[in-house]
Amino acid sequence: MFKFFEQQELTPDKLRELNQYQLRKLATGIGFEPVVPMPFIGGFLALGPTRAAALQKVLRAADISTDYRGDRLRLGPAPYVTGDQLDQATAAIGVPL
Repeated sequence: MFKFFEQQELTPDKLRELNQYQLRKLATGIGFEPVVPMPFIGGFLALGPTRAAALQKVLRAADISTDYRGDRLRLGPAPYVTGDQLDQATAAIGVPL
């Protein structure tokens, strides 16, 4: 992972910028209008209330990794996740939740 970060010149500022872009892309892809700048401390988007456990199983079957806490589905993009993969996730989730 560290080698990947070095090769891609992923500084903390670049990582934050990329994470914010990915979170905005996820949010708008599932029909939410994100606040800019996004007030996230963590690097994930929590959606709810949903049937999070059931939805996670459906997404896992589509090879989309998520997790959940209670009734909140959590989407956590990473620097190696592509825009196409984010689009695949939002399409699999569908609207409305």
